[in-house]
Amino acid sequence: MEHENKTGYLLLGILSMGPQSGDDINTIFKERISHVWSESYNQIFQIGPMLNRMVLGGLVEKTMERQKGKIYRKVYHLTKKGMQEFRELHSRPIEYQIVRKELLLKLIFGSKVELKYNTKHVECFQVMHNELLKEYESFEKEFVSRNDDPDVRFKIMAVHYCMNESRALLAWCDEALEMLRDMEREHNMNAREVEKIHNF
Repeated sequence: MEHENKTGYLLLGILSMGPQSGDDINTIFKERISHVWSESYNQIFQIGPMLNRMVLGGLVEKTMERQKGKIYRKVYHLTKKGMQEFRELHSRPIEYQIVRKELLLKLIFGSKVELKYNTKHVECFQVMHNELLKEYESFEKEFVSRNDDPDVRFKIMAVHYCMNESRALLAWCDEALEMLRDMEREHNMNAREVEKIHNF
């Protein structure tokens, strides 16, 4: 139920930006929000039924909007009651969440495998955050150009958080790779010493 409340908050937040169709909501989530908030496939699949419950609860209104030809699409509008609910959910304290970090889990058990595998994992992580940083920087440029957007400063705060996080993680990657290189050098030196003893 608690996770559903957060998904509901997400939907109300997207609708607070203006009327949206189901496709609009999915696009906004994938292109803007998925960088900072993840939803399971099951929760995404439940968005339609959740919107219907919001309509029944008076939080959202649904209209049929005509497109080209005779095709209609469902468009959802936030009601006054829905905005009040959104603001109430927004005012609640944030919760500390433990995020699953697969890379760190693998490094914890890193001594049980060859060093090259640990190095490969960190290098892949480094490439990923270099790409993410470029994407965040493009978001920043886009947001800065939107002088008429009342939410622009808040969006810039959010994207700066993501940019600073990626920069910090890239600095950590440099540190981790240097440590792994030191370990590789030590391993090679020890291997040579063992070989000398065997050949003596």
